[in-house]
Amino acid sequence: MELKKAIATLILGITVVTQALATTKPTETYQTVISHYMDSYKASDYKKLRAILAEDAVFKSNRDVRVVKQSGEAIIGFLKKKGLSEEQDCNLSYEIISKTNAIVIAKVSVKYELFNGDQDNFLVIENQGKDEWKITQVYKMYLENNINEKSDKKILAANK
Repeated sequence: MELKKAIATLILGITVVTQALATTKPTETYQTVISHYMDSYKASDYKKLRAILAEDAVFKSNRDVRVVKQSGEAIIGFLKKKGLSEEQDCNLSYEIISKTNAIVIAKVSVKYELFNGDQDNFLVIENQGKDEWKITQVYKMYLENNINEKSDKKILAANK
């Protein structure tokens, strides 16, 4: 009888430890935050997005020459009202623009297959302490065809 209890306890312990190791918090690293952002974007999943946004998160996007500003809660409310939809037909990729121990800036590029709605999303991800990272700002740039074809880069100073 004691042997059965010991075996059952051992199996339960292994199961709990395995489950704990297999489950990664979506905010554990800036990489997991970016991954969850991309997943939530592709699936329009407000629950995944809510998990990685800071309480005071702000979204800004361009509409012609205007800048539109929305709170994270407004975006969540819109997605929640819209309901979960089928997966978007787009390809997502990201690159890290800049990184410190406190702040990471990442660019998530969205390329649609069937229409011209390409965009770049610049995420500002901040370390909240205790192994928790959250998105505090999202700058969504709807790309115009002619802007990406020309380089706006200018050399202001050079060391020769």
